[in-house]
Amino acid sequence: MMKHTIHLIGVDGTGLTPEKINILKCCPTILGAERFITLLRPILAAHPESKFLPISPVSEALSRIEEALTVSDVGVIAGGDPLFFGIGRTLCRRFGEETLQIYPAVSSMQMAFARFKIPWDDAHFHSVHGRGMEHVVSQIGTLTKVFLLTDAKNSPAVIAALLLESIGEKEADCYTVHIAENLGEDNEQLTTARLQEITQKDFSRLSVMIITRKVDETLSLRPRFGLREEEIIHSRGLITKNEVRAATLHALRLPDAGVFWDIGAGSGSVGLEAARMFPLLRIIAVESKAEQIENILANRNTFNAFNIQVIHGNAPEILNSQPDPDRIFVGGSGNRLEDILRKCVERLKPGGTIVVNGVIEKTSLAAPEILHRMGLTVSIATVSVRRCNYPENQFTELNPITIISGHKPRISLQEGVV
Repeated sequence: MMKHTIHLIGVDGTGLTPEKINILKCCPTILGAERFITLLRPILAAHPESKFLPISPVSEALSRIEEALTVSDVGVIAGGDPLFFGIGRTLCRRFGEETLQIYPAVSSMQMAFARFKIPWDDAHFHSVHGRGMEHVVSQIGTLTKVFLLTDAKNSPAVIAALLLESIGEKEADCYTVHIAENLGEDNEQLTTARLQEITQKDFSRLSVMIITRKVDETLSLRPRFGLREEEIIHSRGLITKNEVRAATLHALRLPDAGVFWDIGAGSGSVGLEAARMFPLLRIIAVESKAEQIENILANRNTFNAFNIQVIHGNAPEILNSQPDPDRIFVGGSGNRLEDILRKCVERLKPGGTIVVNGVIEKTSLAAPEILHRMGLTVSIATVSVRRCNYPENQFTELNPITIISGHKPRISLQEGVV
């Protein structure tokens, strides 16, 4: 059992306090990025050079920390607040919270918001260090204030270009971008510009971004869930009706985040409601008809639902290049129901759900049999809608819709557990 302590020291542009320096003097082994070790060398001139170790690669650093803890305390120096997208999470998970003492400094996030005089209590925070950008870009458009930690690959210019591609030139006018480079250093640089301007600039590897969007006050008055058919752009009445849409979303049991395929999306009404309720959910709307693609894009832009990615193509072939989904909705199949469902079940993550809306009897009969044959647990519900306005009491009967839900086991039958 480890009896020694990891002293996790945060450092910012003001340097190290006497308290932190005294703590590090008592740690025979000290790990950190080269720029922090360079800072420490003249301060701890008597410290053996061999006991200054790199923090990267992290897997090797963790092994060195584990070995050093058997004989003494260990110092780890990191930028800003080590629990804000930093090494703190990894160290707590590996060695246990009781092994760590954490001494944070002002984070780059706090410094950036202070430099630009922007309140940050209502902001959303992301890091793109060594990560794919798709999930981040899909979320930025749904939010009004975002802070991003960038890296050499995912630079501010790259992020701005991807966001511009996602939302379009017209919507880009609503955005302002603030870039802070080398915060706290002598070469600190601050930039405020439009998205289009940011794409044309070069920035330091040590840059952070704040992206703000003008709030549409009329949009904020609209409900988070419960859009009416007349509020959603669609063609020739081809839209999932209000009551059926509500039942479909209930059957999907959507998670806060993840990937949701909306196949045969039509006007995109189901994906649109999902996008507005779950802004961290990545929604991929697949549609083959150009007219419907225009409707989906118009609805996405109207409601700032930029976590919807619109794919013009035919399922199932177009699905090969998409990320594995956590949820799937099949609203239209173009007479290729079995091919589409086979591909969907194959790609659906364990524990995921697929919902098929049967508008015609052929789909209502075939979908349950296909899903059951492929090992899913299937349930069926029929939604019949009768509408009227009071006091006229003029009733309208809508065609009944069969909602077929298939649940994929978390562990396959071949592995012995469902």
